[in-house]
Amino acid sequence: MLLVVLWPFAFLWPYTLRQISVGNDFVYLYWQYKAHLLAAVSSGHFPLWSPTESAGYPFFSNPYAQPFYPLNVIYLLFYALLGNFSTWHYTLFTIMALSIFGAGLLLWLRLLGFSRSIACTAVVIALMSLKLTETLRFPNAAHSAAWMPWLLFGVTLAAHGRHLLTGSLIFAAATLLVLTAGYPYYVIYTAFLVGPYVLAMLIPASRSAFLGIPKEQQTGSFRLLLAIVAAFAVPAAIASPWLIHVGALLSQTVDRATPIFAFATAHRFTLQSTIGSWIFPPAAPMEGWYYFGMTATLLIGSYLCCVVAGRGMASRHRAIALMIVFWAMFAIYFTWGSDSVLFTAAWRYLPVVNQMRVWARLNIVLVPALACLLALSLQYVVSLLESPDQKPPPGARTFFIALIVLSVAGLGAQAYMAENHVFDYYWLNAFKAPTINWGELKGFARFLSHRLDPLFFCVMTVVAAACLLGFPIAAQRRPLSIRTRPFLVAVLAVSVVDLFYVANFQWPYPFYRLSISKGRVGDLVSQGMGRPRSLVGNSVDVVSHAHNVGILDNWNFARHAAFFARFFDTAGVPRPAASPTEMAAAKRLFGADERAQRIFFSSQIDFTSPIDFIADTDAMAAQQDQAMAVAFYDGDVLRLNVRTDRPAWLSVIDNWDPNWRASVDGQAVPIALLFGSYKAVHIDTPGEHVVTFSYRPSLLP
Repeated sequence: MLLVVLWPFAFLWPYTLRQISVGNDFVYLYWQYKAHLLAAVSSGHFPLWSPTESAGYPFFSNPYAQPFYPLNVIYLLFYALLGNFSTWHYTLFTIMALSIFGAGLLLWLRLLGFSRSIACTAVVIALMSLKLTETLRFPNAAHSAAWMPWLLFGVTLAAHGRHLLTGSLIFAAATLLVLTAGYPYYVIYTAFLVGPYVLAMLIPASRSAFLGIPKEQQTGSFRLLLAIVAAFAVPAAIASPWLIHVGALLSQTVDRATPIFAFATAHRFTLQSTIGSWIFPPAAPMEGWYYFGMTATLLIGSYLCCVVAGRGMASRHRAIALMIVFWAMFAIYFTWGSDSVLFTAAWRYLPVVNQMRVWARLNIVLVPALACLLALSLQYVVSLLESPDQKPPPGARTFFIALIVLSVAGLGAQAYMAENHVFDYYWLNAFKAPTINWGELKGFARFLSHRLDPLFFCVMTVVAAACLLGFPIAAQRRPLSIRTRPFLVAVLAVSVVDLFYVANFQWPYPFYRLSISKGRVGDLVSQGMGRPRSLVGNSVDVVSHAHNVGILDNWNFARHAAFFARFFDTAGVPRPAASPTEMAAAKRLFGADERAQRIFFSSQIDFTSPIDFIADTDAMAAQQDQAMAVAFYDGDVLRLNVRTDRPAWLSVIDNWDPNWRASVDGQAVPIALLFGSYKAVHIDTPGEHVVTFSYRPSLLP
């Protein structure tokens, strides 16, 4: 267990030792939110609304913020003791997710009856797989995936009659952690893994195959079903208020409010991608590849040939392998999106499924299953090595013939794809052609930076085949007692060489030196109020304290995004069709000019153009005695002292959502919408008033 927990930090040492940082969305989305949450909570304020991004956006229901994940307690203790939270710290916490995954996977495989050495070898290789290491750029995804093996372990343990309660509690805890980890995609994907596995455990024959114990020691199907349903229902009930709010938020965001088939099938995963995921990663999108290394591929492939032939293996292991294969074929075919009849039918008739995209990420559920197949393969080869007979044991010939054929076929396919440049877009434009300055890298990281030739995978096929073919021959001359351990060490060593480079350099970035210290969260909210807002979309910005009104692709409120897009693109560049006068009015409306104004008086709010609105506010300012001052502001509550000599509309250019409340002098008033997105209230009587806007989410929306 110690080896499994520490291995991800050792294998990913360029990140652990601060040679490189994780790129892509890691910093500008995930770390920024986590740093803001820690700073806010440690100062005694739990943030509900985020006024600093995209003209105002929910914080508590934003899955990127991961606000209710129980492991936040560990982050808070760390932040309280150290006094700061850097990108490197969050990188280590993200790598820790792989350790959690490995620990659960090890316990599950041990419970299935695999020896410590076999289970440990399979787990360590799984932890190096490209599907797991690819999730480092999405900390929420990594931590969602981390608890999937624990779900399997909990179900399996509950199926042992003596451990029904313990297994149910583990399943319940893991369920709560998956639901709150802040990656809705994996919540849905988990059903593809756990649902079929629970079903297998409810069927006596398949349950006996997985457990390998007498029926009298097993939990009955009805009791097991009741226990698992209860173990799911309790954490689901606890997490459901937040999840419902997340769903309500997603229903208001760009491209997620209504089903769009092109959106759901973006980032295609095809038959070529599946083949690439087994033998040639450059041919598969990084979003879905699950390469375990050529050693694992050849082992699993040769073993499955023996499974089909039914040669030299326990019927129990054969049953497990066949169940995994048929289930994996279903899951893989589903990820083909528009090329899959199964996916097309599901998209048409299943809610939620038709509002998600990048279904290649579903392949995360294959990792525990492939680890189990790898353990079965290793167990089979070890049984061949430890056979005391002089003649080859049953199945040996089938295994080695299959190994030779698969090695030659795999090598030929790799050479063909490398020679004909059968490369995925991601390989060419993200992995091989990064947009960052690699000259900033130093030492070993700079030496390795994106110099991998695709023929490397051909070389690894030859090395893996030589190891798997040569080792049994050499081992025949050694005592039985020392054949297994050197074989497993050799398999691990070849796998490390095979996977190290791509696993570590999928989404690298020169080392970030970003950190947030205590006491700065107040600055983030208040200091930005007096400064012009940026027109470029981002998440919260805990470094520069900048506020923005920009939009992110496929995110933010659809109503704000539609209005903003009339004048600016996602880079904040003015639209060519907009006139200079309209641009100036739009910038002033958004508080993006030197005035940095966000609160306006107007005679009405029925405008279609910022030009007319600004003209009306300027006319009112010239004709009447009016004033406004911020009395209190913490992001969730805005209290204004205002004075006006006639009835007027008070508009705050901050997005509305159904959880906002408003009052004038303590009396609740309705909130109207300016330009369909921004909060406005009507002040009916002249004089001095206290206007309050409060973000107060209910338990259920």
